[in-house]
Amino acid sequence: MYDAVFFAVLVSLSGAILLPAMYNNMAVETSVDKHREETVDEALLMLMTSKDDDFGYMFAGEQIDAIVGDYLYDDQGNPTFLYTVVDTLIGKQQKHKTYADLIVENLASQLQVFDWRINVFTTQYDDALQRNITQVLSEYFGDKYEFNLTAHWYPIGGVAFGGTMNVGPHPPASVDTHVATCMVSIPQTPFSTFWSLVEDYMQPKLALLQGITNRVAFEENLTVLINDTLYGILFDGVSFDDSSFPGVINATVEYVFGSIQDSLEAVFEEAMSMIGESINVFEDEPAFMSFADGLTSSLLSNITSLPGIGEYLDENASLGDALAGMKTYLVGLIKEYLREPLQDMVRLLVSLIMDIYDSFDIDDAVAMVNDFLMKRINVLRAQFTLTIWGATG
Repeated sequence: MYDAVFFAVLVSLSGAILLPAMYNNMAVETSVDKHREETVDEALLMLMTSKDDDFGYMFAGEQIDAIVGDYLYDDQGNPTFLYTVVDTLIGKQQKHKTYADLIVENLASQLQVFDWRINVFTTQYDDALQRNITQVLSEYFGDKYEFNLTAHWYPIGGVAFGGTMNVGPHPPASVDTHVATCMVSIPQTPFSTFWSLVEDYMQPKLALLQGITNRVAFEENLTVLINDTLYGILFDGVSFDDSSFPGVINATVEYVFGSIQDSLEAVFEEAMSMIGESINVFEDEPAFMSFADGLTSSLLSNITSLPGIGEYLDENASLGDALAGMKTYLVGLIKEYLREPLQDMVRLLVSLIMDIYDSFDIDDAVAMVNDFLMKRINVLRAQFTLTIWGATG
């Protein structure tokens, strides 16, 4: 009896002694966690709003290096006259832009399809941007934290189509991490009027269903309508009154290819002749004299290496013909890839609307369609995620 009481007293005393220490440890850990959560939030906000007043990169820089890289710098590493000419004509300057703007413009320009990058001319954009972001975040965190910034723009959820960027190592699985995430609007593109047009397009279409009193006929017509709308939004385009939208896939491909074609036309039709005149002193170097041809061949090689692309191209297709064939090829490839997932989406959306069949309301149906599509089609926003963890060593 006395032994049991004595033991209970010892346990109580131990708890009284250890409880303050345990409480202090919990308080310290909570304080550290809160500090790191605030740190990562503030760091992401700082990066998004910081400006790079003199950011620049070379269009087709990787291809230029492969063709005439040995002649862009002298033995001391100083830029040569050729570098000055090329940079003046092909260099891209992005003055006084925030890192949020620079990143989303980069994502929208890549056109990555199933881990295959179509726009091979902006890889220097990636490299320059990653270096500058690394410097900004390293200066902000000092030696206290490691970090990883991941940004992606995937217009269709779950489909590897769009653009992505990673800066910094992936966090080790064994460490505690703190994460901040934000959504950033992409630049002005054909997508800007997307959602308002979809709503205008859907409302009168759904209104036609109100006159159908047979449940089976209603569901059949609804399925056709949803199919037409989804395929229109993604591929075929939709029109309403004086407005039109060419479709997510078409608009994305056209946006990126239009940028490439504009740059190539400026380079090939005007700039290359000036470069040729400037480097005639190097007539013994064939690489100089085939500078434009080298850039053309680089992109053509990238296009013709795709499996199945041959049926869209003539044997001696020009670059313009190859780009046109490439657009058709990509849209068809993605359309086939999405066929089954799209049918699953249609069945689910039809099922949701059929649940309100007995009290069908146009506004409710339009709201359901918009909500459904916004969760799966994200053409207007890119997602940024900043992860930090304590530095070791």
